[in-house]
Amino acid sequence: MLIGVGGTVSIRDFTLHNPERVVVDISGASLRIATGGYDQVDRGGVRGGRYSQFSRGVVRVVVSLDAPHHYTVNNADDQIRVSVDGTSDDFAAWFGAEISFVDP
Repeated sequence: MLIGVGGTVSIRDFTLHNPERVVVDISGASLRIATGGYDQVDRGGVRGGRYSQFSRGVVRVVVSLDAPHHYTVNNADDQIRVSVDGTSDDFAAWFGAEISFVDP
């Protein structure tokens, strides 16, 4: 999952269980599009995703998983990349709206 950002932001990630989720809090951010989510098609261990303005200056992205998976979160070049080690099976590509964040 790629999240486009504009300006300087900091990230904090953690997991939640039952059901399995990866949570990414993006501080110093304001959501510039309507709250939304994923098309709910299972792909490589990812069952879904959603994003919202969690609090003033914090955008939260939640990635729902089918089981515990190793994941990484990287913040570089005006984008945050959330990578989940899923299955080796092929899966259909998906496209969504660009998510942009700006300094508050």
